[in-house]
Amino acid sequence: MLSADMSCDSSIAVTTSGQVLLVESDPCNRTCFRLYKKNPDIENPDLFGHTVTEVYSLNGEALLLDLGYTVPANKALGIEPDSIYFIRHYRPCQCASPDLDICVFNLATKSLDRYPDLDKMDLIDARWFLPSGN
Repeated sequence: MLSADMSCDSSIAVTTSGQVLLVESDPCNRTCFRLYKKNPDIENPDLFGHTVTEVYSLNGEALLLDLGYTVPANKALGIEPDSIYFIRHYRPCQCASPDLDICVFNLATKSLDRYPDLDKMDLIDARWFLPSGN
């Protein structure tokens, strides 16, 4: 964990190019995400405390946080670039409501979109899935 806040949630994700990302989020603030990647400029990581650098974009990809990987953005499928898709990412947190929370966070605009129509379905859990190209 890189943040000083001990209540921060950490997740690992892999981009389509194979780059590993560390994703930190505040379990009580649904609009706060920080992304880190390995710093390529550090030649000897044993000499440094932090070997990562913060990134502010997913380079046009979308992150399915619960699944731990990015996918190419696709307007036809409604997959927005530089967005984090997550489902009830804050389950262990006491400050979040127990309702199912299905959201998309846009890194560029720092805005959060929920899917309130799903609240009427009385869902217990949900998963993201993408159609196959086959």
